[in-house]
Amino acid sequence: MQRNIVLLSIPPLIALAMLAYFDHAQQSPDLDNKPQKAHTEQHTPINQPATSQAAKVPTLTLKPVTGSQQDQISVTPISGIEQIRAIKNKTALHQAVLKDHASFTRYPSSNVRVDRLERDPVTMTYETHQRTTESEDMRTSITAWTDKKYINQGQALTLFSRIDSVELQGLSSKIMAQVYFSEQQSILIENLQARQQDGTYYLTISEEQTSLWPSGIYKAIIVSDIDQLSESVSFVIS
Repeated sequence: MQRNIVLLSIPPLIALAMLAYFDHAQQSPDLDNKPQKAHTEQHTPINQPATSQAAKVPTLTLKPVTGSQQDQISVTPISGIEQIRAIKNKTALHQAVLKDHASFTRYPSSNVRVDRLERDPVTMTYETHQRTTESEDMRTSITAWTDKKYINQGQALTLFSRIDSVELQGLSSKIMAQVYFSEQQSILIENLQARQQDGTYYLTISEEQTSLWPSGIYKAIIVSDIDQLSESVSFVIS
């Protein structure tokens, strides 16, 4: 009978031990987590959002804007040249366009390309002009020009003249030149000499002469003894 009592008393002890074990197993995770959770809440870094319900609200993440996206959102329109410059892998055509653009924009935007070579202002300024006057019956004419339009003091300059007729170019004539300074003061009167090859007459004003002449505008009146033909040309000494 005692053996039966002993056998009946063992199960409750085992049950109590098992109950204590499972009770400890269920409580231990909560006990382990609570201090960590409390520690996390008390020592939340300043730069990180706290663990709370507010953290569940979506936040805006800033991302770098790519080149194509920036072109789309830019308020100011971007020129075609700037778009080509932004291309990383440029073709030979891209490089040529950029080179031409740099070549043609090295001067102020007010400058424009000369549409015709004869309208080039530099050429028009420094080129020499031939002036021709015909006689009343239009059968003879006198042509005059200079080899330079602008010279410095101490540089030589040559006057030219030729008498032509309807039948012949380069008639033999007596031609005289009178040079005026500022169209008022006569400073030189001389005859032109003939060149044998083409019937052209010339007068060279030497370096010594121009070195003594003042800076300014000069006009040469050229007169022929044929039909009283005359013409004038001008030049500048600076």
